Amino acid sequence: MTPRQRWRAEQASNQGSPVACGTTKAYYQHLQAGEPVCDVCQAAGDAYEQQLSSQNGQH
Repeated sequence: MTPRQRWRAEQASNQGSPVACGTTKAYYQHLQAGEPVCDVCQAAGDAYEQQLSSQNGQH
């Protein structure tokens, strides 16, 4: 499942329920809402993107 597909599945299953900051899902909720991303969510999003790129052999 691609990150976009995962995001769509989460959106459909939770109907936009707020999630505690510090998770990848909360990071995407900030983006979806058009609001600034807090530091802990930014770190979670960065870690997730880094994990994806390392799994795909990209640097």
